[in-house]
Amino acid sequence: MALTTEQQTSHLSRLQQEILAWDYYRMGGEDDPGAAAGRTLREVPKTFASINEYLDVFEPLVLEECAAQVCRGEEGDARPSNVAAVLSSERVDGFHVVKFVLGEEAMREFRDNDLILAAKTDPAPDKDETKTNKDRDKVKDEDEAEAEAEDEGAVEERNAERGIKKKHEKGDAKGDGDGDDERSSAYENMYALGFVDGRDSRNVMRVRFHLPEAGGGQGVFKRRAALTDDDFTRFRSVRNALATPKKAWYLMHLANMSTIAREWLGLHAFPAVPFAPP
Repeated sequence: MALTTEQQTSHLSRLQQEILAWDYYRMGGEDDPGAAAGRTLREVPKTFASINEYLDVFEPLVLEECAAQVCRGEEGDARPSNVAAVLSSERVDGFHVVKFVLGEEAMREFRDNDLILAAKTDPAPDKDETKTNKDRDKVKDEDEAEAEAEDEGAVEERNAERGIKKKHEKGDAKGDGDGDDERSSAYENMYALGFVDGRDSRNVMRVRFHLPEAGGGQGVFKRRAALTDDDFTRFRSVRNALATPKKAWYLMHLANMSTIAREWLGLHAFPAVPFAPP
């Protein structure tokens, strides 16, 4: 008997909660609590006393495999970033679902179930061009992305906020000279992992974030026990920044999670597999 659609959605939501709470810049570092933080990595036994023991053993291994897949990507070609602008943001079933507007060329970089990094400062390393030229191109991309978000908002969200101030003002995603330094300082902790949740049009992409609050209960979200005050501060900063429409963000593709999702669902389909009696 296969998992129902409702069961699949529930299990995948739990997987996304665990992965999206990772701190990308700590992964693989000395202070990284590990992909399966909040759980115990155990040696795989020959037999299992229960289905719960089976899941307790294999779920952390799938999470570690996922983290290894994300980190392996860093060893290959440099990952480019793409500039996008927030069209809207809403809270859905414990997640923050954000609609981003991107250029059509940038949209080709992303697929459903992609794991991405969203940041207010460019996460891609400078390569094959001077920083001055790259910054100039990025500023141009930010202007174009925000202009497209303005156009999309006029069509899809007639009641969206108007009169948003331009990016040169304090708190926006560009500047020059001392303004660049202030921006970097203010935005250096504004980043989070997200799942590509689908598309609404040729240049509007939905991204799902998990940005829990410090006061929430742990429930089935086992990683919460490993989160620190710094994590919750970062989540709060990202929540607040994503709530502002028409502002520029950098999106960087990390890995596709389709295989991991199938493995996760396979684990939870195990109880429904028919076995012959001994």
